[in-house]
Amino acid sequence: MRKSRDILRLAWSCNQSRQTIATSCGIGKTTVTDILYRASSAKLSLPLPFALDDVGLEALL
Repeated sequence: MRKSRDILRLAWSCNQSRQTIATSCGIGKTTVTDILYRASSAKLSLPLPFALDDVGLEALL
């Protein structure tokens, strides 16, 4: 499972670079870019809705 919630938090709250996020999550930079693109296309922002669990988040992305 991807670490989408962590990626969004690191990018939006902590203002980390895509390379830093990729390294800390153990995934590729392209995956980080893809998740951030999909999140902005889905018009997501922090804080994420309380009722949105990891399965729901993955479905939106």
